[in-house]
Amino acid sequence: DDLKKSLEDYLDEEVGLVVGGKKHVWKNVTVAGCSLLRKRLEEYKEELEEVDLLIFDECHHYANDTGEKISDACKNTSYRLGLSATPKQANNADLVLEGVIGSIHHHIPDDIMVDLGVIHKPDVHFIEIPDP
Repeated sequence: DDLKKSLEDYLDEEVGLVVGGKKHVWKNVTVAGCSLLRKRLEEYKEELEEVDLLIFDECHHYANDTGEKISDACKNTSYRLGLSATPKQANNADLVLEGVIGSIHHHIPDDIMVDLGVIHKPDVHFIEIPDP
């Protein structure tokens, strides 16, 4: 819901949402949760064919068969955008993700994202527990 609201504020238009039992597909932009589509993709195939901009938030979760099915269902999209702050994965999932979304055109280095306040450096503390 947060991404939907942010996009609506930025675009000044309605954005669709298919997540957590809610369903409203909007032709221009729709935000979809992968867990719901994994179970009920067939119900949305016709509507997803009309989506013009496909945004994969936390796109590293779509480097799999579900991501491929969602991508295939959105066959008429003009633009595909994948967003993730997760570092590259060693298991070649990046190659699978490129098959789902397309090639990486821009990578923003972590230090810039931290400076912009989009992500934060982790603050890790180790606390000794004397006798658990």
